[in-house]
Amino acid sequence: MNQGLVELPDNEKIISQLRNLERTARSGGMPDLIDHPKEKQFHDDLANSIAGACVLASDRYERPEIIVLGVVLSN
Repeated sequence: MNQGLVELPDNEKIISQLRNLERTARSGGMPDLIDHPKEKQFHDDLANSIAGACVLASDRYERPEIIVLGVVLSN
């Protein structure tokens, strides 16, 4: 998304969820954690779905087939 390779719908919930994500450094060499604030009004399910779709659509994903809404798509 930062490289301009993804176009998102103009949707207030999506924009809000992506803007509110927080990065937390973890100890012991663990990767950083990216999550929504723990207050009740914040969510990240749309942001997670978008991130997953970007991974599946990327060249770096090495799964031989992708299942979308029950339909198997071959790479």
